[in-house]
Amino acid sequence: MALPSASDFNKYDGTKFNNTDWDQNVDKTVEILAAGNYDLNVNQITAQTYANIPSEKFSTLTAGEDLDAGDVVRISGGQLLKADNTTEAGITDVVGINVQTVTSGNTAEIAYGFYDAFSALTVGTTYYVGVDGGITSTESTYQVRLGVAVSTTRINLDIATEKLESLIIDRKIYWSTQTGFNSDVTWVDVTPERITDSNPIIWPTTKLVNGEHIAILRIEINGGGLGGDGFDLRIIDDNGLTVYQSNSQIINNPGFTTILNYNFRLATGNVTNLNLGTNRLYGITQPNSTADSRWTIQAKRSAGSSISSTFIIRSVEFLLVEV
Repeated sequence: MALPSASDFNKYDGTKFNNTDWDQNVDKTVEILAAGNYDLNVNQITAQTYANIPSEKFSTLTAGEDLDAGDVVRISGGQLLKADNTTEAGITDVVGINVQTVTSGNTAEIAYGFYDAFSALTVGTTYYVGVDGGITSTESTYQVRLGVAVSTTRINLDIATEKLESLIIDRKIYWSTQTGFNSDVTWVDVTPERITDSNPIIWPTTKLVNGEHIAILRIEINGGGLGGDGFDLRIIDDNGLTVYQSNSQIINNPGFTTILNYNFRLATGNVTNLNLGTNRLYGITQPNSTADSRWTIQAKRSAGSSISSTFIIRSVEFLLVEV
């Protein structure tokens, strides 16, 4: 094949292409390159600017709720919803990052190769699905890796799901006394029936301290409510001191028969964190109540909640999870 002539391009004088030149000649360039290999000296050309150049986005799915630019999204029922690491459903079928603000029912554009409009990322850090479409650098109970930050604004996406159940190495279930709560002011004791001295479960506190294992508090809850209603959960010790607290867990219409699972990583990301390797609890990381704290679990509705129906915590489960 002969070298391209000046007539093949709008500009063939040794200077760089600009955007206008490229727009006028992209089809001709592709035609020439199909039959041979040539080095082109180009400038100001990006894959996201021109429709004729392959992109890292697709826009074929409908938003099932209002989405903001930068929201991590998943597919449910053929529509896009915000991903959320507080439930297993919330991290199922995560597909990428929503690119532009879109209202429910409209077409959303999703970045699936990379997304470069984040802010204040730490280069080299791995990021995961966070809460309500957000991202986090903290590993969570229901965990989906998004990818590694290559700049302060960009994550190269490499989405991978890690199921919690496959990481659990020990667990203990405590059945609830079926105590309900509905106040957004008063903490209610929802402590289940505890383990006895004769049958303790003892966890390796050194591994918890060293970060080899993490402790998860899982609760089952049901009751009335509306989407967006929330609850707060805490653990207090024998002296009434709060050793763990997590606020504003969203309750999405569980109803009186539907049971929802919520998982709380105890050592990080809470209003008050609890490291069971250093602040041990009776029956979990300590075999008797005389050596360390006997725990009490309390719950209430999140501040400002206007729904008056009662929620019931059906069971409490402590999980030891391998990192």
